[in-house]
Amino acid sequence: MQAAQIKIGELYALKDGPEVVRFKVAQIVTVTVRDHNKNAKTNNTVIGVIEQGDLPDTTVEDRKREVAPDMIISHYTAFAELQAKQKEEARLAKEEEDRKIALRERLRAKLYEVTGLRRPPKPAENSWAPYHEPFSTSYGSKIEIGIESMEILLESLEKLQAEASLLAR
Repeated sequence: MQAAQIKIGELYALKDGPEVVRFKVAQIVTVTVRDHNKNAKTNNTVIGVIEQGDLPDTTVEDRKREVAPDMIISHYTAFAELQAKQKEEARLAKEEEDRKIALRERLRAKLYEVTGLRRPPKPAENSWAPYHEPFSTSYGSKIEIGIESMEILLESLEKLQAEASLLAR
């Protein structure tokens, strides 16, 4: 974040090692250094305290940090809202993927039932066996039907269709 956007006394999201913590800004120190050619370089440092609730037995001095402004991600509330939104979207995406997989497995079971084919036992992890099943699954929610299985499935469906038309008479 740019130093001009940071306000003293406000909470920000700060990258502190591998995690993001609440950081309350106490000071913004700006130092301008000029060389003999009157070229100026400005360095900003943000001084504040980590306001995380899970820091037992720490003093304010232990939680005090001096950081560069670009270490501050954004206002903490905006960051927390974004994280909550991302978690919710991930949860919804997982629910949708689980729903698709459950639907795929129901259809697979019905295909085995309609054709009368025996469902193979569940293969070991990282096995090539699933690719040789009559109704194999690929990534996601797809079912692949081998050519041999297509003939059996087509015959079974035609038989069911003929039975349904006989009952309709």
